[in-house]
Amino acid sequence: LVKSERRKQGSDRRKHFYGHSEKLEKILNLIEKAAKTDASVMLLGESGVGKELFAKEVHYLSPRYAQPFIPINMAAIPDNLLESELFGYEKGAFTDATSMKKGLFETANKGTLFLDEIGEMPLALQAKLLRVLQEHEIYRVGGTKPIKIDVRIVSATNANILEQIENKEFREDLYYRLNTIPVKIPPLRERKEEIEDIAKEWLFKVCRKYDFAYKSLSDDALKALHDYDWPGNVRELLSVVERATILSDNDLIEEVDLFLESRKCQKSIKDLEKELIMELLKDFDNDLDKSAKALGISRTDLNKKIDKYKI
Repeated sequence: LVKSERRKQGSDRRKHFYGHSEKLEKILNLIEKAAKTDASVMLLGESGVGKELFAKEVHYLSPRYAQPFIPINMAAIPDNLLESELFGYEKGAFTDATSMKKGLFETANKGTLFLDEIGEMPLALQAKLLRVLQEHEIYRVGGTKPIKIDVRIVSATNANILEQIENKEFREDLYYRLNTIPVKIPPLRERKEEIEDIAKEWLFKVCRKYDFAYKSLSDDALKALHDYDWPGNVRELLSVVERATILSDNDLIEEVDLFLESRKCQKSIKDLEKELIMELLKDFDNDLDKSAKALGISRTDLNKKIDKYKI
């Protein structure tokens, strides 16, 4: 791309963020400065604030934008598999290693590797990650030859890393390597100016996704969204809007369609999930495929949840 096109593309990327607020603008300005370098960025904030979206922004605004962006959630992968997932393995490295496999560091070469929930990384693996950051090379599991890599690291956590360091659960030297540029993302309750725009844009996308006639939010519904504290942040807002869009009977979504009162009653996530599954199954006449699609999960996972909740 020529410079003028790159500049336009860079400004257009702010469209990835539906809302507008002074705090969001400050974060995006900081990210834009950081993106021009290869400095490690650590995104700090509560669960659900959209840390992966901000990590993608770092990547897309950087000179690496045309190369891979590879995310990995440390909390989602068992400790015994995490090393081979990151570094790959050689044929014969262990019983099931019938062929060589590249890890995510190699897959992300020349691009960006996003290490989400970095506080969940086992201590033994932290030492290996530190060496990678220092030497810019990896060893596959079972391998003896170093492999040079060129990867930009963006990490994220909702944990109190300083407390983990004090408790000897996270290496201080690794923290300073990853935390060259810290970016604190405020929770949605501190960026309430964004709620209406996010809700309306997501509503439009959900209607298009399910081929619904376009729906809108009533003034009372918008006020309820604004007044709610959003402990689950943007992720919870998107979930509430999608649920209301699917279950509302009319084209105008009212406050009652949001089911926010049930959330204010502090029901457990499991209770809310069970209720949502039961409502969707009823709404779709027990059609598992349609219900699973509405939940954004596979039919197999839906069956597991139905068994788990004895629905």
